[in-house]
Amino acid sequence: MMSRITGWFFVICMLASTSINPAFLSCHVSQNVPVLLFGSYAPQWQGLSHTLNTSDIPCVLGRFRNGEVSVEVKESTENKDVVVIQSVFTHEGLMELLLVIDALKRDGCKRVTACLPYLGYMRQDKRVYAGTPISARLLVKILESAGCDRFIVCDLHAKQIEGFFDRPVRHISAMPLFEEDIRQRFGEKDHVVIVSPDSGGLHRARHLAKRLKVALAVVDKYRKRPGQSEVLQILGDVAGKTCVIVDDMVDSGGTLMNAATALKALGAREVHCYCTHGVLSHHAVDNIAKSAVDSLTLSDSLPVDSSGQKLRFLSVASLVAQEIMQSTASPQENTEST
Repeated sequence: MMSRITGWFFVICMLASTSINPAFLSCHVSQNVPVLLFGSYAPQWQGLSHTLNTSDIPCVLGRFRNGEVSVEVKESTENKDVVVIQSVFTHEGLMELLLVIDALKRDGCKRVTACLPYLGYMRQDKRVYAGTPISARLLVKILESAGCDRFIVCDLHAKQIEGFFDRPVRHISAMPLFEEDIRQRFGEKDHVVIVSPDSGGLHRARHLAKRLKVALAVVDKYRKRPGQSEVLQILGDVAGKTCVIVDDMVDSGGTLMNAATALKALGAREVHCYCTHGVLSHHAVDNIAKSAVDSLTLSDSLPVDSSGQKLRFLSVASLVAQEIMQSTASPQENTEST
């Protein structure tokens, strides 16, 4: 027998007469496009229903006694476009996603789009040693084999991961949200410095600094072992400045904490961090609360305990909604990034 668990899926069916604020979403939606939301994300993503002016239809998620995942879409999706929204950060979450895609395809769904605010295994995008896999590529191929027709992803760890997809993929970014928030929080530009925590994220930091018309600094570091890092030097003038570190994700928090310590040792007035994906493994939240980091702003691509000290959140729901509307309004497929 199957037992129900706390999680619920939601299918959101677009109304043919949907009216969207053109200042927020500037395109028309195609008729009867449902959106599927996973139960793990019901609290932070249900607001998308209101944004898109849609109705919710449940789809039950359960477990068999032996622990296997079971899903049942509760309404026919035959000949419909469906957008499945799920951040893949656990093995169970991946299995749920695969089974839902298969169920939709077997029901005659015309097209399935996987909207993945967080795509697991992103950091495993190349072979580091002999005998290791390219896990990010394998994950993409599994999703495509399950029947996914196209993808919407958010701030991939490396842009080249887009090359792993054979199906159309749209790459959105939380950086526009971060840019606006930084403008509003810190005001005058002459005392703000955008900081890249390593050379790999330099392109991201440089782009944001250029947009904000502020100075740029870079942390030069090496990593002793996975989950630990040591700061060597800061390239750039940070004395008396408000430093804003930007990165695609924070896991153990070691990189951010070490960077903040080094920046303040050189006279930085404040250190604030902006990261799209809050993985925050082990005791990262507590460790960051005790560190030299003054605040950590995250997107809602992953579920994070909002009670943590120094944590702030910005929702990428508006970006996801806009991309869904644009992708369903036009029959053309493409792989351009936004």
